[in-house]
Amino acid sequence: MSSDSTGSVLSLVMIAEANLALNVVLFCHKAQGDVQESGGQLRVFL
Repeated sequence: MSSDSTGSVLSLVMIAEANLALNVVLFCHKAQGDVQESGGQLRVFL
């Protein structure tokens, strides 16, 4: 049972990381469209 729960937690974490990465990419593209300079700064920090 513990190995099953670790596997599902790992897959949830991977899904969450993938969603976060996608949101960061979309956000950076949007920020670049609005203000190119701050878009570049965001990419450096993230």
